[in-house]
Amino acid sequence: MFETEVSPALVNGDITIESGDKLTEIQESFGLSPEDAEQAFLDIILKRAQSAMSRVKAELIRGREENCTEIVQRLVRYAQFVNGDLELQVEEATAWKIFNMYEAMDFEGEEAEAIEERKNLLKIALGLS
Repeated sequence: MFETEVSPALVNGDITIESGDKLTEIQESFGLSPEDAEQAFLDIILKRAQSAMSRVKAELIRGREENCTEIVQRLVRYAQFVNGDLELQVEEATAWKIFNMYEAMDFEGEEAEAIEERKNLLKIALGLS
């Protein structure tokens, strides 16, 4: 049940590293302890990250990089919750392709420091650091 509530909010960006209130609200509504909710949330993050990486790899194999933008941004959001440790298995060439794709995205209007932090988290997630 917890996953049913959390997953859609996580995928669409309603739950972010800055908006823990929504997660706390869901945790309390299910009567979960903070520890149980944290573990369940971690499991959801890792599962969603694996799924997103599978989709990115499939799109890259088919030469459809344009379909990867939103998915890679989602991976970066997930990485923020676990300091980049998403336990992903990615070949180095694919990892660099994904990272370079992210680096080429338009971040106009965003703070340079925040952009660099997200790039570093993605590197960690992809096993490049």
